[in-house]
This record gives sequence, structure tokens and C-alpha cells, in this order.
Amino acid sequence: TTEHPDIALLADYLDGRLSAKDAMQVRTHLGECPLCRLEVKRIERFEEIDSDTGLMEEARWDSVRFDLERAFREKVLPVVAEREERDTRTLRPSRRFGWLAPLAAAAAVLLIFVHIERNMPRFEPSRGPGPMRGGTTEYEITLLEPSGELDESPSVFTWRSIREDDYYTLEVFTPDLSRIFEADTITGPRWAAADSLRALLEPGTIYLWSVTGHSGLERKSASPNGWFRIVPR
Repeated sequence: TTEHPDIALLADYLDGRLSAKDAMQVRTHLGECPLCRLEVKRIERFEEIDSDTGLMEEARWDSVRFDLERAFREKVLPVVAEREERDTRTLRPSRRFGWLAPLAAAAAVLLIFVHIERNMPRFEPSRGPGPMRGGTTEYEITLLEPSGELDESPSVFTWRSIREDDYYTLEVFTPDLSRIFEADTITGPRWAAADSLRALLEPGTIYLWSVTGHSGLERKSASPNGWFRIVPR
């Protein structure tokens, strides 16, 4: 015969469902056609796998795993990639949880000040007349600027004093109370920030600063600790 039998006919031949005449024709063709003999071997192998419960379970698991991996590639990975790209494009929090970032920042600043208030050496003026008499501290200097979040490095420091001091000393600290800068003999309540200080200030770091007033060689007044932070761009 010159025409190849289809797969259904070969399967019926293997299962013995053909008539004697048809089975003889298929058998004759298989003796002459190596392609159909290969197809018969494939059918026999398929039937062997189909009858093997363990192989069928393994095949089903491979199919499920393939579906899961495809769903992960098509559904999950694009969302993760888009979210990472969005986070790198902007530092602003989402509207839904936008209130969390300011709250966390306020809590961090509060903890820093609690730590500073507990560990900062107190200014102890000499006993005598005036509002600082006794063991209590009443600050006579009010810090004005810089204060809070800043868009750029501060160019000027200003404060207000309720007494006339001969000169002032300004100090800048990191949150662990390490002093990084000191300017003394400032004659008024305003000081233009030196380039050497501005070069030390790093965006994102909270800095503390304070001012003390002097009369002659004696320290007479002090300020509480102010803070500022340069917002990273």
C-alpha cells in the first residue's frame, strides 16, 4: 500500500479492533514503512505512560507547575517591576499611606530630643539675681533659624536674646552629641554660615545647634537645642 494509515487506525491495530483483512493490510504496510513503525512505537509508549499512575501524576504536576510559573511571569513580575520603577522615580509616599512618613519622622525627632534632654549636660549659671536663679534652667536665648526641614544648606543662623551679651558662641552637633563646628566671638544675634560648616552638612542628617551668650569671660545665657535637616533631592 502507498497510503499511510492514520493514528486512529494504528491504535485500533495495536488494540486488536481491526478485521483480519484490515489488520493484514496494516501489518503489510508496517513491514514496508519505517515511519509508521516509529509511529506505532510512539503509540505504544503513550499507552504505557497512560497506564502508569505515577507517570500521570508527575505529568499533571509538571502541567500545574508550568501554569504557576507562567502566571508568575505574566502577572506578578510586571507588577513588581512597575512598583520598583515607580519607587525609584519618586521619593514621595503614596496618598493612601502618605501620613505614615511624617508621623515616623516626627517620632524619630521626638526620640532624638528625649535622648538629648536626658544626656545633654545642662547649662548651670552662677547663682545670683535674675530668672535663672536656683536649680531651674530658663533659656534667655530663642533660636529662630534654621529650623526643621530645609531645601538647601542654611546660609544664616539667627536668634533672639532677652539680655545684652557681649558676644555669642554657636555650636553645631550631630544627634549623638558629637560637635562638628563651633563659632565664637559672634557680636550679634545673626551669623552668616561659614563655607567650612556648609561643606560638612550632609543631606538627610539631622543636626542640632545651640547658642550661648557671654559677658566678659563669664557665660551668662543659653538657648535650648534647635534642629534642622537638609532634605535630599
